[in-house]
Amino acid sequence: MPGSSEDMSHLAKYVIMALELLLAGILSIGVLVASIKTATDILQLMRSEGFDKTVFLHLLDSILLIVLAIDVTRTLLTAVLEKMIPVRIVIEAAMLAVLREFIAIEIRGPSTDLLAVLVLVFTALVTAWIIIGLLEARYWRISSRRSKRGAERDCTAES
Repeated sequence: MPGSSEDMSHLAKYVIMALELLLAGILSIGVLVASIKTATDILQLMRSEGFDKTVFLHLLDSILLIVLAIDVTRTLLTAVLEKMIPVRIVIEAAMLAVLREFIAIEIRGPSTDLLAVLVLVFTALVTAWIIIGLLEARYWRISSRRSKRGAERDCTAES
């Protein structure tokens, strides 16, 4: 029946997927433009006489922003292709955002309270990233053993 809730659900999924791909495309264009600007900034920094810490920190901030945009694009594409978002990818994006904030603190001026909070958050994110990596590695080892046993059983059953 046209207009059923199942049809609307499929339509919503396609609209969401199209929006995710559109956002990934826009982010990709933004990354390209930002990369070109960052490359010209690097050339200007190399040509300058002295070392300006503020210019360098702004440059580093731009580079981290580009990496963060690439990571978000990867997350969006993973969501579209695999129909899920792996937790490790989200944690990596959060770690990049915290690193970027460390640089922003250096540019704006020190803030001991914010720095302490960021250190705690970053430590928690790194810990979670490591634990999830270890759990994923263990899961894949167990899965590969099970699939090998299943293949061995199939071979012996055919004999």
